[in-house]
Amino acid sequence: MQKKGNLRKNKRVVILGGGFGGVNLYKNLHALMHNEGDNLEFIIISDNNYFLFTPLLHEVATGSLSPGDITSALRENFSCCIREIILEKVISIDAYKKKIVLKNESISFDYLVIATGASVNFWGIEGAERYAIPLKDIKDAIKLKNQIISTFELANELKKKTIKIVLVGGGATGIELAVEIFEFGQEMKPFYENLKVEDTRIIVEVLNSSEEIVPGFSQKVRNKIMTTLSKEGSDIFIKTDSNVKKVNEKEVILSDGKKVNYDVLVWSAGVKPNTPEINIDSVKNTEKIKVNKFFNIEPFKNIFSIGDVSEFTDYNGKSLPQLAQVATEESKICAENIYRLYKNKDFIPFEYKEKGLLLSLGRNNAIVSINTIVLTGKTAWILWKFIYLALMYGRGSRIRLVLKWILNSISKRDISRI
Repeated sequence: MQKKGNLRKNKRVVILGGGFGGVNLYKNLHALMHNEGDNLEFIIISDNNYFLFTPLLHEVATGSLSPGDITSALRENFSCCIREIILEKVISIDAYKKKIVLKNESISFDYLVIATGASVNFWGIEGAERYAIPLKDIKDAIKLKNQIISTFELANELKKKTIKIVLVGGGATGIELAVEIFEFGQEMKPFYENLKVEDTRIIVEVLNSSEEIVPGFSQKVRNKIMTTLSKEGSDIFIKTDSNVKKVNEKEVILSDGKKVNYDVLVWSAGVKPNTPEINIDSVKNTEKIKVNKFFNIEPFKNIFSIGDVSEFTDYNGKSLPQLAQVATEESKICAENIYRLYKNKDFIPFEYKEKGLLLSLGRNNAIVSINTIVLTGKTAWILWKFIYLALMYGRGSRIRLVLKWILNSISKRDISRI
């Protein structure tokens, strides 16, 4: 097995993951050390060669955006002081020997950041992974779009009077996607001669396990969302306290025995951390990686974890939500603490302050909640666009996104199956 970097002068930072946590960690730490002329080098290890702007996945799944509009190559985002970008899965981490084991080599590190994100959680429900389509990666978005279009093609052939799309999970992703799918269906229907003649009804139903949808939002915001979903002409329905027990082909069975039929089933009922194998006692037999207020995995001061894979408990004893906003904020203090360790300075603790919550509700409608201020409608939708545009990485990506949004304002969604 080849070992890299045993005879090197620079201190090495290895970042596992190319998502919001990993990319922002690099940018923040690079800015700190590069401005001072310090000798740090980076190695990035990721499953994919691209960064994915996950908050806009639902627009790809419903024909408003193309896959390339929300992705950017990692080599564009990691452009300076990079020793290597490795596109592999991590087999294990040896914290004591400061080694990361890959398939054909091992990588040494001085400082390690685990930001491996999360994947879809089907909660062990029988049939869920087989029949439901999640929305976590760009491949999922493409698959979902194709499945919706295929369903419309078949419905047109059979002259069906109803198309029913069911989503499991009433969080932000589920609600955003429910509205987008309904609008997507309404825009597609006129292109199908039999669906137009039959005036086929498009029903979108959200099954939520608890009484409250979109956790994290205030009751005031929830009420506004429910008002939007129940507007005249909308066939979007929210069923709360609906726990899924089993999934069959074309049928969901709830814990109370009720059956819900579907033509397309979408899964947005949570995620689970992608925790790598690591020989630290506090991480064994746990899902999330428990970190302290400095993002260290105790007792190691040189090993950190941020984002969806980590569990950071605030002063109220609550774990932070698995959101891109959280990972981005965590990366700032984590980068600062790595640099402080390099400079032999004391760590600074992290205190999360939510900047606000965003939720799109289709074209020309959104909800933006900042402290006690709640904006809705087209004003909120425009603000939502500008905020996400500012968060997008790469000048080329931002230009493509702006042009596509301008084009969307004067054209229909793309209904081609790829």
